[in-house]
Amino acid sequence: MVVSREVAVKPSAVHRMAKNHWICVDTGVEIIFPSEYTNNGQHIEFTNLLDRHIAITIKRVEYIENR
Repeated sequence: MVVSREVAVKPSAVHRMAKNHWICVDTGVEIIFPSEYTNNGQHIEFTNLLDRHIAITIKRVEYIENR
């Protein structure tokens, strides 16, 4: 299905949506992190493993809050 109609989006909505990344993996784990963390490996790192899986490493954590 192809949608050929453009839809107007408010700049504030685009900024809010682009501010964070939200990923959910097949094991049910969900991770939300700031978009700027994808540009460097200081806070979160994605590694492609030889068995075609992906390892996600969260770095530089001082504390964990359970919500």
